[in-house]
Amino acid sequence: MESPQTVSFSKVRDDEIQDIEKRREKVNLPTEVEDNLVGLSLSGGGVRSACFSTGFIQALNAKGMWRWIDYLSTVSGGGYLGAFLSSAVVREQAIQTRDNFPLREDPGNRQLPYVLRFIYGGNYLLSAWELANKYLIGLVFVNLAIFSALVAAAAFVAFVWRSFDTH
Repeated sequence: MESPQTVSFSKVRDDEIQDIEKRREKVNLPTEVEDNLVGLSLSGGGVRSACFSTGFIQALNAKGMWRWIDYLSTVSGGGYLGAFLSSAVVREQAIQTRDNFPLREDPGNRQLPYVLRFIYGGNYLLSAWELANKYLIGLVFVNLAIFSALVAAAAFVAFVWRSFDTH
């Protein structure tokens, strides 16, 4: 089996610039991107961050500014939204405009059903009973695993100790 060839950073950057230029051309933006790249970072914070980021991206789209974003960087709750958005874009296989943007609102300024499913995907946090139930089950299983590991280690030490017993 041949080992993969190493690609230089300049080659990767040049290819990426070409892809960005193609995308910008399709959405009628200036294609000179050498020093004109725009990135958006979505921070962490769980479901609250994902919901806030959803509204922020919807506002960017409504103002026609989303098309200027070349890079999207996400972490934690922002990653929840970034993954949802990326999968929607890949699924549609189309250049994103205001009219076919995956997170767009319907004409009555209401969220589309699949956007609502995304927003309420973390709804177990809304019910105190479900939150406590999931937390306690997780706590019990983690502690059970730790306890089992300690018992196994103690049994191993006892076995080794008894193996040195000569009586």
